[in-house]
Amino acid sequence: MTKDYTFYAGTVRLLKELLMIGGWGSEIIDVYNAGKLVETLPDPAGDSKEQLQTNITVTLTDKQVNTIAKAFTHHAAKGVILPSVYAVQAIEVLELID
Repeated sequence: MTKDYTFYAGTVRLLKELLMIGGWGSEIIDVYNAGKLVETLPDPAGDSKEQLQTNITVTLTDKQVNTIAKAFTHHAAKGVILPSVYAVQAIEVLELID
């Protein structure tokens, strides 16, 4: 099933960066799925606060969300993710906590 998700451009950048950091993928399919996601997710335009807080809507499958969730939770447990508006948005939009 697919669903549209609206994120800040900065959140999309964070998700792409987390997918590209090694150590979280325990199977070759994780690396493959992450590579496809990195290729598919849009690149945010610019680095200014205004540009990073523009909204981007992406369509993700359940499998893609699970891949993002696996990378995100791994890196959160390792203390790699700094608290930010982008991390909070990813957690809320993807419903990563109960």
